[in-house]
Amino acid sequence: IPGIGFDMFYQRTYPEGELAAQVLGFTQERIGVYGIEKQYDAILQGASGFASNVLYLPEVIADPSQYVEATPGADVYLTLDRAIQKIAEDELAAAAETYGAPSGQVVVMNPRTGEILAMANYPTFDPNSFPAVASEPQRYNNNVVFSRYEPGSVFKVVTMASALDMRAVSSVSTVNDPGVLWVGNKQIRNSDLKAHGIVDMTTVLALSLNVGTAQIATTMGADNFFWYIDAFGFREPTGIDLPNEVSGNYPQPGDAAWFPEEHKFISFGQGIEVTPIEMISAVSTIANRGTRMKPYVVQKIVYHQPEMVTETQPQALNQPVSAETAAVLTQMLVNALNAAESAARIDGYKVAGKTGTAQVSEGNVGYENTGKTIHSFAGYFPADDPQVAILVILDNPAYAQFGAQTAAPTFSRIGAQVARILDIPPQSPTLAQTQ
Repeated sequence: IPGIGFDMFYQRTYPEGELAAQVLGFTQERIGVYGIEKQYDAILQGASGFASNVLYLPEVIADPSQYVEATPGADVYLTLDRAIQKIAEDELAAAAETYGAPSGQVVVMNPRTGEILAMANYPTFDPNSFPAVASEPQRYNNNVVFSRYEPGSVFKVVTMASALDMRAVSSVSTVNDPGVLWVGNKQIRNSDLKAHGIVDMTTVLALSLNVGTAQIATTMGADNFFWYIDAFGFREPTGIDLPNEVSGNYPQPGDAAWFPEEHKFISFGQGIEVTPIEMISAVSTIANRGTRMKPYVVQKIVYHQPEMVTETQPQALNQPVSAETAAVLTQMLVNALNAAESAARIDGYKVAGKTGTAQVSEGNVGYENTGKTIHSFAGYFPADDPQVAILVILDNPAYAQFGAQTAAPTFSRIGAQVARILDIPPQSPTLAQTQ
């Protein structure tokens, strides 16, 4: 048709829409930005070819010396399980809407290998139409690796593991909980504002006693405690194959911001910032008999010219605690959840894990005056043979006070569905109710 022609252009499409958007990222003007698109842009791009012809009148003859064949980009295969990723995103969105949380994250990890089976952020976006949320560029960020948060009582898993490993306490040790502990001119109190008297270590976990945990850290001593925190990998990035990863942030003895009793507050997750990927990695370390694995999202890369396949092999980073310590703590966590009748339990499976409710501090306002909290639950199952570790984080829920009411049941719903997808045999039809 006269006046009608064609114009060629390239467009990157994402058939799954919002699914794993922050993990994948997107391309802008054919350049990968954010996520896998950015991390592996060089190999996804390939290389353009070209050919030039020399004009020999009256005909055009190709000049072979002016021909370079194009190199196709590689194919990148991820560890994400599509079904588990969908479950994580759906349950996270439902929890955020139910409890009035403006944002949140979920990570599902294989503790034996470090493979990430799901990594969800809320709110999300559609990379096919990323300019639609350009006024909210924070939606593009994968906050699992990109942001820090105060973990609250979930961090008691690290504290207890450290104390058990250095034999500062045993599973049957006791502490006297007076309900308040003075640290200089500051107070440490339990979340229920009660004194519980003589309690054992499992009760410290079950009732999430800040005062008891701070006493455990005192017994360990600051230098020993921080040695273990560093060993669990909170001071450096995990090395996950995603861009813009940051590391945890906390003062150490000798730092300008340090004061001698700092470790007592850090023992229950206050005054320390970690990333979600660091936190799930630490909990997975306990699940994996004390061996910390490097997390990863790329399963393999298939190159086409020349033809070659590289597969990611699980990589053990270090052994922060012994296998014996991990086994003892796992049973303590199982017993603590059952004693507390936690909503995180999954019918038919032994679940080990810990709830967290962290107060948020802003500037000079302090923790108690902001009214903001971060709810979380980190756990793994089956406890006798852990195959899945899950972390749930909900930022500042408006309609509930504690993570036990929000993050814990979300963990349970995700875990029950993941168990079916991975075909993990139940240990007993009513295990969670009868233990």
